[in-house]
Amino acid sequence: MSSAETPPNNVPDTRPPTEPVDRAEAKEYRATLNARGIVRDESSFEVKVMGMAAVALFAVFMAATGDSTGLWVVAGAVVVGAVIFSVLNYQRYSPVLDYRLFRFAQANGLTYDPAEIVPPLPGMIFHHGKSRVSRHRLHTETTPMVEFGNYQYVTQSGRDSTTHRWG
Repeated sequence: MSSAETPPNNVPDTRPPTEPVDRAEAKEYRATLNARGIVRDESSFEVKVMGMAAVALFAVFMAATGDSTGLWVVAGAVVVGAVIFSVLNYQRYSPVLDYRLFRFAQANGLTYDPAEIVPPLPGMIFHHGKSRVSRHRLHTETTPMVEFGNYQYVTQSGRDSTTHRWG
């Protein structure tokens, strides 16, 4: 079967996750989700908070030391930290990822739910721990019920906590 042909009905269409995505379309899709209140663009909020914290740290350091050498070290560390933070969070909040999963769901008769929710599902892991959340859910609306996604919860013992991730 060539890539231009449509797969048979009983075979999932795996083309949408690998096809090129127009970033403008992906950002437009993400903007509609933001406007409907389904997801919030947290990455820009976190970057703003991190920037304000960096400026405050920079000002405190300048006032305390008056040494310009330390100033450059702190400025460099803040820039490196911001870059690492942005790279790590890009995948989580990528509008391209949301758009690819949305197109995959459309092509295969599924529903895509990018919002973070606590799923009402049977099974031990879905009732264990706290801070339970499911992200990037693909599911059917009819029987047989099928659901794919990423799930996490936190368990705690005294002061130690562990985040468990599935998916």
